[in-house]
Amino acid sequence: MVAIATALAAASPAQSYPGIGMGEGADCSQCHTLSFDEATEMVKSVNPEIEVMEIKPSPVAGLWEITILARGKRGIAYIDFPKAHIITGSIIDVTSSMNLTNKRLYEISKVEFSEIPLEDALILGNPEARFKAIVFDDPDCPYCKNLHREMKSLVEEYEDIAFYIKLLPLKSHPTAYKKAKAIVCLRSMALLERSYDGRPLPEPTCETTEVDDTIELAERLGIATTPTIILPDGGVVQGFKDRETLLDLVETAGRALEEMIAARQVEIEAKRLRKLHEMEREDFEDLTGNDNIIAFHEFLGKYPSGKKRKEALERLSMLIDQKSDNLILYRDFIARYPDGLSAIPEEYRLLYVGPRELPLYAILQLLGEGMDEDQVAAKVSSMIGRYKEFTVEEVQRLTEMGVSDTIVDAMLEATFKAKRREEEARRQRHVTRLMEEADQVQAAIYDMQARLDMEMTEDPEILVDTITDEIGTPLTDKIERCTKLLNALSSCRRAVNVNSCRVAAQSEFLCE
Repeated sequence: MVAIATALAAASPAQSYPGIGMGEGADCSQCHTLSFDEATEMVKSVNPEIEVMEIKPSPVAGLWEITILARGKRGIAYIDFPKAHIITGSIIDVTSSMNLTNKRLYEISKVEFSEIPLEDALILGNPEARFKAIVFDDPDCPYCKNLHREMKSLVEEYEDIAFYIKLLPLKSHPTAYKKAKAIVCLRSMALLERSYDGRPLPEPTCETTEVDDTIELAERLGIATTPTIILPDGGVVQGFKDRETLLDLVETAGRALEEMIAARQVEIEAKRLRKLHEMEREDFEDLTGNDNIIAFHEFLGKYPSGKKRKEALERLSMLIDQKSDNLILYRDFIARYPDGLSAIPEEYRLLYVGPRELPLYAILQLLGEGMDEDQVAAKVSSMIGRYKEFTVEEVQRLTEMGVSDTIVDAMLEATFKAKRREEEARRQRHVTRLMEEADQVQAAIYDMQARLDMEMTEDPEILVDTITDEIGTPLTDKIERCTKLLNALSSCRRAVNVNSCRVAAQSEFLCE
């Protein structure tokens, strides 16, 4: 901002002026305008070398904010609504004490971190660090030397921060260019630190353009001083920073970058979903009037979780219902779309009750093929899987379909056996957990008893009640409680509800 203010020094001094008709909460830019040509004319009347880059409303009513370019550097200035004054300097929010101008200047001065080549950089810290910063250093710069000391101290304690040092010899330091080449040739941090200590460096051992490339890059980025730090989010900070300030700058910028990337990913995903939903809507409209079952299957496969899925399932079910082989088609429908059961006409839903190997519609097929009902019942009884506990109305419908009481009883028996197997499996899981916890309690008792025996052996005069655990509980009391818990857990193996018994035992006999 100093260079910008200097460049605009010939401007007329800003003066206060009466209010210009701005209503409370009004958008003043609706009534007051500043064109690019107008801003350019005003700025160039002060200094023809300054370029206007952007115009926007300022944080303060009554002013326009203009981004300008002077001597290769971006800056901020302000123009009042009457277009009578160009104002340089900072706007500070009194409530938060934030310098709004500096904040905006930081944003417009950012560079693209990923576009800075780092092949020639010296790495200070962990190359896999979470937060990375780039530092443009001059080997003869005393402020760079002081910053280097702070950076070394920082990376010694924080493994998630690393600095990539690019050597930028300034013309004001005549020997810096040759030193920079010598350091870059050997990629040597030791040589850089040797230079900071004022000791001589060897001659360059290679022919390289990397230092010249860095000088050219710095000119393009508007970097003319050292040290200059490029923070993880591309923010540019110049000059020496102490260790704590440097830590705050790098971590704050790093987290801001992560938040920006996350927000960008959310935005990209939202755009992807919007585009997908639009494609889905268009494809669904193309299905209007289409009686091609395959086309609906393709649509549902293309959009497995689309907004039109439920409607597509319902329309597909309607098409299937019109086919003569609808029972077979509905079987495939349920196999492919388990979430589509509600789309099947209610009169058909009962047909798909039962294990996949032998649902009710398959039983009807066997009867239709002439299989004896006792054989069908035996086949049903051998199934591993539930049918359901039928209501009176459902039994009546089964009778109307030709399913005899013998087969209904077989389905109920299969359901009962399936439920019993599930209960036995659940009980076995609870028993296994119970035994694991009992083993842990037993091990704890052994450990506490071993400690008692050891301390009493070392000091036969010690009172057993004075031997305690870490929180002062006598070990004898704790062993007694744990033993009671162990006995209770053992009894729980015979309980009807093993899990409830285990929980109750743990609540009654605390063993921690």
